[in-house]
Amino acid sequence: MALAEHVSGSQAAFINEMNKYAQQFGLKNTHFTTVHGLDDPEQYSSARDMAIIGSHIIRDQPEEYKIYAEKEFQYNIKKPQPNRNGLLWDKTIQVDGMKTGHTDKAGYNLVASAINPNTRLISVVMGVPTYKGREVESKKLLQWGFANFETIKSIPAAQSVAEQSVYYGEVNKVQLGSVQDSFVTIPKGRSADLKARYELEKKNLEAPLAKGQVVGKMIYQLDGKDVASTNLQVLQDVPEAGIFRQSVGLDCPYCEELVRLILLFAFLSPSREQCKRCDFAKNLQNFTAYRFRYECIKSVVAKNFSPPEERIE
Repeated sequence: MALAEHVSGSQAAFINEMNKYAQQFGLKNTHFTTVHGLDDPEQYSSARDMAIIGSHIIRDQPEEYKIYAEKEFQYNIKKPQPNRNGLLWDKTIQVDGMKTGHTDKAGYNLVASAINPNTRLISVVMGVPTYKGREVESKKLLQWGFANFETIKSIPAAQSVAEQSVYYGEVNKVQLGSVQDSFVTIPKGRSADLKARYELEKKNLEAPLAKGQVVGKMIYQLDGKDVASTNLQVLQDVPEAGIFRQSVGLDCPYCEELVRLILLFAFLSPSREQCKRCDFAKNLQNFTAYRFRYECIKSVVAKNFSPPEERIE
């Protein structure tokens, strides 16, 4: 409780932060009402959600995760306090975390994680009646997982898996993939059956874009079902273009000259008041001359050009 008040100013504010993270992580069956985790009728979670929280700690806080492997800790008392995760002492399985728990209503619980040469698994056991039982059941799950699943490299680092159009950028196309090696865990022997597709967060990509920026997901399927996903990232920086290139937005080496000609025409033509898309008098009163020129250019270009339709394959 002291930690919650120190970090967020109050227990209520800290609980609110926890629930924000639950929403951000996509947890569907979790709601926090206390900072201490003791029984409360409005506080609940699921095995799936606990596994998702565990995976975020492992990926997002690797230095903090190392603490979960410590077998004992000694502070201001003589006797060291042992880690209550007994699987840390089991030499037949490489467990290095993570969290035990027990209340009268919830029973004995354990979120455990273990690694073998190329795979990390997380198991969640909830509601077991005995202290030792949660370790036995967790070990069964982890051993079954290692016997039946494997981790494969789905996308090598910097390999392009798609090319996508970009609006308002200095270039009109950008390569998408993964900045670092990307991995997925699937049933053993099924890598040849794995199918992939990608989905963008937004229909159109707009500059500026930064290398490594997440713009979508790579989704992997087996037997018509989604089984895994990884982030889809931009593989190179795409700075925002100047106003002339933005106006056209087409992959045309003569675009800037075209816009300059349109600009010249817009101001030399004696009939500029006839522009259907820009009311000259209104724009002259409410905008700078520069802004009016830009709107005239956009209206002419929009009337005569249309960018190619985006497709997600």
